Amino acid sequence: MAYTVDAFFNAFYDQINLSGDHRETANTRRNRIVELLKKDFEILEAFGTGSIPKFTALKDRADLDVMVALHYGKHIKDKQPSTVLQNVRDSLS
Repeated sequence: MAYTVDAFFNAFYDQINLSGDHRETANTRRNRIVELLKKDFEILEAFGTGSIPKFTALKDRADLDVMVALHYGKHIKDKQPSTVLQNVRDSLS
């Protein structure tokens, strides 16, 4: 049992923290998502973001965030955001 604030916080952190370095797994999964999207889109840039690269992921709450910049003229111009999102969903399914 923790008797100081510091000891209590460290015990709490150990319970909620996602242990280990999960960036390699996250990068592999990001690359797979980009690979799937490249079949239908011209991707200008893609990178992982969120809690895993920042080492702030929590047990049972971590997910993979991927930011993808699509070619505006080919995939976004004159389209509703809902159409673009549906096209991305279709590409990933």
